Amino acid sequence: MAEFQLIPESPLKGFSKNFGKTTLAEVNGFALVAIATPLEGERKLKTALKKHFGCAWPKVGQAALGTDGAAFLRIQNDMGFMRLPYKGDRADFIVEEKIGAAAYVTDQGDTWSELELKGPLALDALARLVMLDLSLASYPIGSVTRTLADHMGVILYRTGEDTFSMFAPSSFARNFLHAVEVSLEYVS
Repeated sequence: MAEFQLIPESPLKGFSKNFGKTTLAEVNGFALVAIATPLEGERKLKTALKKHFGCAWPKVGQAALGTDGAAFLRIQNDMGFMRLPYKGDRADFIVEEKIGAAAYVTDQGDTWSELELKGPLALDALARLVMLDLSLASYPIGSVTRTLADHMGVILYRTGEDTFSMFAPSSFARNFLHAVEVSLEYVS
């Protein structure tokens, strides 16, 4: 029998590049878990999140920060994502163990790739990719949405004044990275 070992590898192999004072980098070390609310089960979910993660289930289009580095990204009425530090275990099992039947959970760790765009060119670069008003007044810190960026479906999460976490399907990660790089080169 052949001897081999599987080695985890991120879709973008740890990519990081500076464009002047703006940085575009792959984010690793986090898991993403989809959370779907059972029919008429939002109250149970809210109670479970408060008890185990110290935060509320956010309103649609917003994020909430919980304990232990967890972030809840609510993208539609009965569905959102939980982003949490990855420690090598199945993230969905960890979440399900804590919130039980309050939600349906599915590990999305291999399905999505995360990029962070941070710096003074972030807004100009994103303006070329997404059809959203990303001014602080319209899209404040903590805003999250599923949108199109250069014809690809992505999740955009504003984590700071000029900082965005962007989630793209892993199968499009290289294409999305290329689109953001080209946009940054154009505006720099």
